[in-house]
Amino acid sequence: MIALDERLQSLNAGHPDRIALIELFTALAARAVKVSQIIAGGGDLGSSVGDQNADGDAQKALDVMADDEFLEAAKVSGVVAAYCSEEQDHAVILNEKAPLVMAIDPLDGSSNIDVNVSIGTIISVLPKPDGDLQQSAMQSGDQQLAAAFFVYGPQTTLYLTLGEGTDLYRMDPTSGLFVLIEEMVEIAEETSEYAINASNARQWFTPVQRY
Repeated sequence: MIALDERLQSLNAGHPDRIALIELFTALAARAVKVSQIIAGGGDLGSSVGDQNADGDAQKALDVMADDEFLEAAKVSGVVAAYCSEEQDHAVILNEKAPLVMAIDPLDGSSNIDVNVSIGTIISVLPKPDGDLQQSAMQSGDQQLAAAFFVYGPQTTLYLTLGEGTDLYRMDPTSGLFVLIEEMVEIAEETSEYAINASNARQWFTPVQRY
């Protein structure tokens, strides 16, 4: 069994950005364990707090809780200059000397918490650019240093790439450690099933409708 921190250390090529990414994802994983436990505990997590997020969605109690947890992880890591969240109206400036910018949807699918389906945390990590940190997440995708998402469902999993393939980890509920399950995960070239929201068919572009 290879734990997340051990795997990340093995991927350390000595580059400052890679070292910073290790610090960040170690902190994020620790907070994801707490978020997972809170979700599993149930309670009135799907209730609205009466506000809207940056995308105009109604904020749930769970959204706010997850945002607080991952913001704290970004602070603790010490490597995040700007924290750009769907639950924040503006980028939160943490450390102007830090090398990374973090963009996050702390809890995607939180409106589904009451029907007990999988929800997740989506993360993109970018280099800190020169200039206004409030606009620091507005970079082209090829600048991305790392991307990840946590899935909270029957199991809590983490898909993570540092730009050289994607690894899959699963959280051990006893120890709280994320353990490597599969390296270099790839999407199958052929499959017998697909998932798409057919209720939106009238809004699809013609090529999608043909498919």
